[in-house]
Amino acid sequence: MLPTLSAFMSIARRQAFFLFVTLIMLLGCESKSGPSVQQMSGPTMGTSYKIKWVEAQTETEFEELQSQVDALLEAINAQMSTYRPDSELSQLNQDQQGKWHQVSPELIYVLKESQKIHKLTAGAFDVTIGPLVNLWGFGPEPDPDDKPSAEEIQKAMQSVGMGAIKIEHKRVRWAKPRYVDLSAIAKGYGVDAVAKLLINKGIKSFLVEIGGEIFAQGVKPDGSAWQIAIETPTYHQRGIQEILPLENMGMATSGDYRNYQEFNGKRFSHTLDPRTGNPVTHSLASVTVVANTTATADALATAILVMGEKEGLLFAETQNLPALLIVREGQGFKQIATKAYHRLKQSTAAVTQQISKEST
Repeated sequence: MLPTLSAFMSIARRQAFFLFVTLIMLLGCESKSGPSVQQMSGPTMGTSYKIKWVEAQTETEFEELQSQVDALLEAINAQMSTYRPDSELSQLNQDQQGKWHQVSPELIYVLKESQKIHKLTAGAFDVTIGPLVNLWGFGPEPDPDDKPSAEEIQKAMQSVGMGAIKIEHKRVRWAKPRYVDLSAIAKGYGVDAVAKLLINKGIKSFLVEIGGEIFAQGVKPDGSAWQIAIETPTYHQRGIQEILPLENMGMATSGDYRNYQEFNGKRFSHTLDPRTGNPVTHSLASVTVVANTTATADALATAILVMGEKEGLLFAETQNLPALLIVREGQGFKQIATKAYHRLKQSTAAVTQQISKEST
């Protein structure tokens, strides 16, 4: 699943909405001889993208590749942005009559994936949460002066519900007025789309990152896995909590520490529970999920963060998900990893260690 939301999130602190999943890509040492690591970056979806790849024997045309990446991400924004009134998604959100609209296969794919994960998570993931996102001041509308009232939340909840999304072949309609917000899955989709582009260009080893969502393919020039750092979920400083070797997988982190609102001196997380209409209040600070696609990881990380520590951990273990949960505990943090996460880390580290021995 892959979005890059240059127009998706609003300026300044809204850009942090995409950065709340901040993962830091670590290259490690590159080989002095043989294939080299190339890189490029650019703005997209209110944040930025970064790509690192191992150059093959046939040199990739840098400017041509960057032009294709930029065009691809621009197309995704034109399909899925809520900040563009002329995007495919905005046109659907503005239609109050429930008409059928013929839309791109990419948008249909993301909507279908959203329906699937909504069902899997028993409603903890819901892209029709847009009215609540706007009500609490995390969307494209101006920030509210005060905390929403219970009556306002209840009214917004009447416009939330995935059952209204109808998909038929290449057409989509909202059976009831809905404001769909794909920000919790579109970035991941964008990452996957760029990864597919690179694979089609014959690039076999690379990292793609958009606002903290990552897909890693292949290995570094020395044969070891790409090293991904998971950020400590602190409000005012950055630090590394955990480093995970990643190969041929997508990874996403969802957290409550980068984007929030304050009303009367109290901080409210941008992570909203679609089942209640309120920001989450538990102590789970961030969730990292590894999956076959970044879109899936993106959506599931958001859903588990909504669930909280106990419900989220049980869900992740039941689904056999590699997931790392970081929980606030006093002035510090504790981390809880699923069994699948431990297995993934150990297996990848073992391969890297073997390669290191063979190279010495």
